[in-house]
Amino acid sequence: MDVCKKATSVCPSGTVFNQQCTLECPKDYRLAKIVRKGGQPFAKDYSDVDFISVHSTVTCSIAGQGVQWNYASEIMTYYCRRTNDPPTTLFISGHSILEHSPKGTHIGNLSTLDPQAGQTFTYLVQSYGSLMFFQIQGNQLMNDWIPMLNGPITLNNGSVDVTIRVSDSGTPSMWIDKTFTIFVENVNDPPHSLGLSSNIVNESASIGEVVGKMTAVDGDDPFGTSPHSDNFFWTLVDSDNNFFRLDGVNIVVNRRLNHESKNNHLIKIKCTDFGSPPKSATISFIINVLNTNDKPFSVSISHSSINENSAIGTVVGKFVASDEDKDPLDFYIGYSDSATLQKFKLEHNSSCHVNGQTYICSQELRVQDQLDYESQRAYTIVVSVNDSISHLTRTFNISVVNVNELPTELHFNGPPSIDENTAVGRIIGSFQASIMLLPILRKRKG
Repeated sequence: MDVCKKATSVCPSGTVFNQQCTLECPKDYRLAKIVRKGGQPFAKDYSDVDFISVHSTVTCSIAGQGVQWNYASEIMTYYCRRTNDPPTTLFISGHSILEHSPKGTHIGNLSTLDPQAGQTFTYLVQSYGSLMFFQIQGNQLMNDWIPMLNGPITLNNGSVDVTIRVSDSGTPSMWIDKTFTIFVENVNDPPHSLGLSSNIVNESASIGEVVGKMTAVDGDDPFGTSPHSDNFFWTLVDSDNNFFRLDGVNIVVNRRLNHESKNNHLIKIKCTDFGSPPKSATISFIINVLNTNDKPFSVSISHSSINENSAIGTVVGKFVASDEDKDPLDFYIGYSDSATLQKFKLEHNSSCHVNGQTYICSQELRVQDQLDYESQRAYTIVVSVNDSISHLTRTFNISVVNVNELPTELHFNGPPSIDENTAVGRIIGSFQASIMLLPILRKRKG
């Protein structure tokens, strides 16, 4: 809108002697006296415009040499001047906001200078991009997004521009636009996206075996940063009764695991950054313990001695073994020496039963040939217990117990008679006793 326009003269009867004419201006303009000032744009300064002392009518009269308009010399300074000028400048009281501030956080108050006193002002966020970030309530500029230095929205060196239009209440309403730079101030952000590279471990894992590696993203990392382990201090808040521990950034096994007794463990990890002040985040993980085949254990024999001359089929004792996987167990003594295998055998198949979390199996060891203490006093039995995948081998000594044996024959090798008056102490003959070993009868099968 132009500052000035030309005035138009309205003379109802034409420009004749003693005729009055009216000087008129377009809408939103008034007749004003304006004096040119050197070095300044014409009529720019509203305060130099004189709207009061102007005359809107002129009369044609005779003066001196001829006909002229009264106020002729002043009319040369008359112009149609705009009645309202736009505000001259726009201010804001604040230029920064803390990152992560909630929507509606106050940034600063807007104020305006205007050449016309007594006006009121309306403020609007002007540019499309700024509309995503800011809102105005009254004269207060507020954020309309969560500011983040390393968020999904790219900032310009940690700042974002907002263009604001201020319109005055004059007639016509005039406005100016002004762009402000709002800076996002850094705040130390806690870690996020805490993760464990693996939460599965075999129950057979050895002490110190790595379960998984801890990772996280620092809240001050650039947007899109992949989880990493650097620049964090890790704390194992809950190790579930010390089953696990931290070794640097790794979760490792700290106690023997057993799927049958507990197939998962709940641990809690705390991750702290090195910002000022430090910020932390805590997360819980479930560690799943996978079942693996457990070797049989606790192999024993109920009795490890047998009387000599025991009948074929006599039970020496029971081999007993346990398995945590509840696998049926088989006993095997075939690794024993031939002398032992000649004297002993395993009877039939093993029998098993459940005792809590353990599977207990047993099998009888029986005599299958004559035992003689005087011939051999002990036998070594090698027992292998198998669960179809693994086995456990133990060695036991079977003692042969000596039994007192009555003589079966008595012989006298001397004369059947002796002379009378034989001297005292004279040897007549000797006695001989013998023991006959009876064959051990074997039971017929079937």
